[in-house]
Amino acid sequence: NDGIVITESASKKLTSEHIHKKELSINENTVLNLRYFGVQYPNTLKYDNTKKLDEDGIIKKGQVVHKGDILIAALQKHATQTPVSVKAIHRQLADRPKNVSVEWIYDEEGVVVDVHKSASNVTVFIKTEEQAKIGDKLTGRFGNKGVITGIIPDKEAPRTKSGDNIDIFLNPHGIISRINIV
Repeated sequence: NDGIVITESASKKLTSEHIHKKELSINENTVLNLRYFGVQYPNTLKYDNTKKLDEDGIIKKGQVVHKGDILIAALQKHATQTPVSVKAIHRQLADRPKNVSVEWIYDEEGVVVDVHKSASNVTVFIKTEEQAKIGDKLTGRFGNKGVITGIIPDKEAPRTKSGDNIDIFLNPHGIISRINIV
């Protein structure tokens, strides 16, 4: 009853801003060093991604991030000693620190708006602008609300007598049941 269908144009018009917070906890075994990270994991960082990071391997404020970009290039040293049997097999693998990097996993690109570094934490704030998508909630002026259940191409939308597209389609049963009259 409270499903809403919108057009692709309406999806673009209903763009919203989001702030994403990405964090990494730091302890005495955490290594934040871009060069050392590159030596241990040479094929992990792309050249474009490397230019966006400072010498500690932390994304710089103002950088645009894309899916797959590393925000915090971090390594975790082993807290316990590696068994002698593993060292005997392959010393290089036994001593290699674990990659605990924080990566941007979203499809939307974002802009780094702030970076906080402390002795125990690194926090990166990223702003995105996202179009309305299926599953988002829309609300009306009188408390009526619904969830977007479909996005249709503009050419499939009905038109008014003057030829304008109708962008948002509400179920009349859902509107009446959701309005706060008081």
